[in-house]
Amino acid sequence: MKRLMILLLAGVAITSLTGCPWWQRPVVPNPPVVNPQSPSFFSATVNNWYRNGLEDVVAAPGTDGSGAEDETPREVVEPDVIRRDGNLLYVLNQYRGLTIVDLESQTVLGNAPTSGYPRDLYLRGGRAYVLVGYAVEVTENDGLLECAMGARIYAVDVSDPANPAVEGSINLEGDFIDSRLVGDALYAVCASFTYSWSEGGDGVAVAEVVKEQTSDSWVTSVDLANPADLEPVETVRFDGYGGLIQASNTAIFVAASNWETGSTEIRYVDISDPRGHMAVRGAVTVAGQMADRYKMDAWNGTLRVVTNTWWPNRETHVTTVDLSNPDELAILGETRLENASGETTFATRFDGPRAYIVTYLQVDPLFVVDLSDPANPVVAGELKVPGWSTHIEPRGDRLIALGVDDTDGGRRVSVSLFDVADPAAPGLIERVSFGDGWSWSSAYGDVKAFTVLEDMLVVPFSGWSESGGYERLQFIGWSPDNLDAFGYVDVQGSVLRSLAYGAHYFGVTTEEVSVIDASAPASPVVVNRIPLAEYVADYQPLAPGLGVEVLQKWQDSSLSVRTNQNGAPLSEAVFVTKNSLSKTFAVPNGLVLVATGYDESNGWRGYYEVFRVDCADSAAPVVAWKLKVDIQPWWGGWWWGGWDVMPMVDAAPGMRMPYYYPWYGGQDDAVQMTENWLGLRGSSEAYPENVGTETPTQGLAVVNVETGELSGVAGLGYPEVTSVLADGGRFWVTTRYTARPDIRGRARSACYLQGLDPATLEMGLAANVPGTLLMRDAATGAWLFEDTQYTDGWNWARQLNTLSWDGAGGVVRHLSRLAVPESAGTLLARDGAVYYPVYGEFNGVGSIMIGADGKLAAGQPLSVTNGWLRLLDARGDRLYLSVCGAAVVRCDFGDDAPVLAGVTPVAGDPLGLRFGLDGVYAPLGYAGLAVMPL
Repeated sequence: MKRLMILLLAGVAITSLTGCPWWQRPVVPNPPVVNPQSPSFFSATVNNWYRNGLEDVVAAPGTDGSGAEDETPREVVEPDVIRRDGNLLYVLNQYRGLTIVDLESQTVLGNAPTSGYPRDLYLRGGRAYVLVGYAVEVTENDGLLECAMGARIYAVDVSDPANPAVEGSINLEGDFIDSRLVGDALYAVCASFTYSWSEGGDGVAVAEVVKEQTSDSWVTSVDLANPADLEPVETVRFDGYGGLIQASNTAIFVAASNWETGSTEIRYVDISDPRGHMAVRGAVTVAGQMADRYKMDAWNGTLRVVTNTWWPNRETHVTTVDLSNPDELAILGETRLENASGETTFATRFDGPRAYIVTYLQVDPLFVVDLSDPANPVVAGELKVPGWSTHIEPRGDRLIALGVDDTDGGRRVSVSLFDVADPAAPGLIERVSFGDGWSWSSAYGDVKAFTVLEDMLVVPFSGWSESGGYERLQFIGWSPDNLDAFGYVDVQGSVLRSLAYGAHYFGVTTEEVSVIDASAPASPVVVNRIPLAEYVADYQPLAPGLGVEVLQKWQDSSLSVRTNQNGAPLSEAVFVTKNSLSKTFAVPNGLVLVATGYDESNGWRGYYEVFRVDCADSAAPVVAWKLKVDIQPWWGGWWWGGWDVMPMVDAAPGMRMPYYYPWYGGQDDAVQMTENWLGLRGSSEAYPENVGTETPTQGLAVVNVETGELSGVAGLGYPEVTSVLADGGRFWVTTRYTARPDIRGRARSACYLQGLDPATLEMGLAANVPGTLLMRDAATGAWLFEDTQYTDGWNWARQLNTLSWDGAGGVVRHLSRLAVPESAGTLLARDGAVYYPVYGEFNGVGSIMIGADGKLAAGQPLSVTNGWLRLLDARGDRLYLSVCGAAVVRCDFGDDAPVLAGVTPVAGDPLGLRFGLDGVYAPLGYAGLAVMPL
């Protein structure tokens, strides 16, 4: 839809969009020496305008929530993302799915990919049951791809740990909340909610978003008798967004907050039928909201609940509920923590007839609440200490608490040991803190990351130091009388779980399993690292089934390369640098790798590094040479506008007009290669060579990738460089010059194209061209440009042009012009075609083809999906898309109508595509590498 530019000034024509007042004539620089065989082209100067306007491992026996005892009580298994069965460790990895690790051999045995965000993992009868949330499923329906997101349960046969296989799966509606395995039935709690805008008294929407009470929750029970054909036994529904649950072997308690009334409704779901049938029984409403599931507990026929009310009267309540009649839940007793007014409830833990509660505002009061008489809960004792606790682990008459030390103005991870032998007089035995000035722990949000062993505590913590971020595991010895802070180890990634097995400790992160020797606890050492998910930043095919992976670690930015054969590592990883990957290029028997870095000692000035990796011996790749190029990397950029006050003749004071400043985006065409020449776009204080007549603000460094030598650095002395494109042994530079306004006073510019010889750094003769070069079509020799032209008034539109030209002094001949649809997104030009995304009721792609005569013709659009899509790349007449971040889709654009030709599910949104002789490769970051047929 067209957007009109309304200036609100009658009779005023803006003659330049470069920030000059309208009455001043723009400065028109002299253009370069132009090929006399080139016709004249002018473009709408719209750089500075918005288009068309200004505009954890636990298996605990269950307790009967009602107090009644079954003859054969069913076991309640808590959810976790890792499980250990003897020497086998089952890890539910965020990127690679179910991974099985042998702790004896310290190797990965097998892997079963799953889609979605990992939530829970259970082991039962030679099967692993994996529960995920946010699982995207892409299905085809009448030629269109439909994207649906929800929860999913996978049944994985793990009888052969080296070859785990998905036997079956079942989709669940809604957001996955929590689950429990009780006996032979798996119970999954899901919910959906509706957001609405809260309106003020005058009916105007305000910036507060609330969850409507039209939200609902449901519990689905699944029979695990037939893993290959998982079937729900029953689903029960009830109102409210049930975000927290607790479970016994006979009941699931689902808590749903009501944000309008400031209360929480707790629903009793009867799961006493061992076959999985359920019934929604009674409900009870308590004041305030619950922050986590540890604030609700069923014991001896009583439900105990800790809630916190909202402002302005922030209070902590302890409420007991009688469960003897599940259909008529009744509050037995309630107490308010008098000395916690205005404070937020943090750690809470129930232990038999007691509750331990930590609140915080300025200090950390630890309250001991006596619940031995459920009808009369009372505060037995209180202790104030600095900081606050986020989680409590009771151990007899001792409490081990993870928390935050906020003394000395910092935030450090701490562990405290409390004596609660006398509930009326709790005492702090000792506290240890660790980490630099500011540190935090992944166990703050996931308490199962905090490991309490017989005499050792293992605590993950993260932070920043002068050398960057770190992830560590701290070892703390403990006894009932003291804490000893020992040493720590550095690990890759945030620690999810840790455990002890045999003579070692193991730290599980998303990226690895760290094997730790802590026989000398003051100086523990990582003795092995078992990779779980490495970040595949790029991939270059070398031969069918053989290629080079480029791996990068986020923690220290280290880049390494490794050959891969038929999907498995062939060589060891070879370290390259500790800088960020920019781009790679395939060369005979290897690749050229470009990285960017910053020099801290030189005002954080950037530079390029170039490496050639030789893979002639595919089992032992080596870095053949490396080169540092001292120019500031160019990060791409375009003009991005804002608003400011600009004085105008005959205009009211304070008239708002646009101002513009450079905004930097991705690297775009900063790194290019043609034949044996690598071009690096960037800036420098001085340039040995200079092309053009202006003072250069950027330049191009040229590297010979055969010799590893710098050919030189040429300053690009032009008013504006809109594109640098490598083709045919030259670097083609598109420049833009301001031209005189048109007859209506609208700003215009002229674009020129010149070829830079990488051997001599000499610039060829310029041709006046219609827009910015997108590509040169190898089949027809036609040059393709994207231009902007005014339509009516001050509106403008994009168009494509093709030219015939020899790239030197020959005749420049205009071949064709075609308007780009206004709804088109970013253009992708490849192999004689231009593709663009089209958005509407169904999102799709459009195409413009270059014919054999070099002329442009609009192709038939193709509707693809009801979800989002992104153009990845194209080869020949095949276009590849990412759809909903869950599939790579191939669309064929031949002589007939375009068609959906293939859908390949992937575990993440591709970073790009690489084309080999035997397939198409998509690096997926931590999700690995996807391989698709050509």
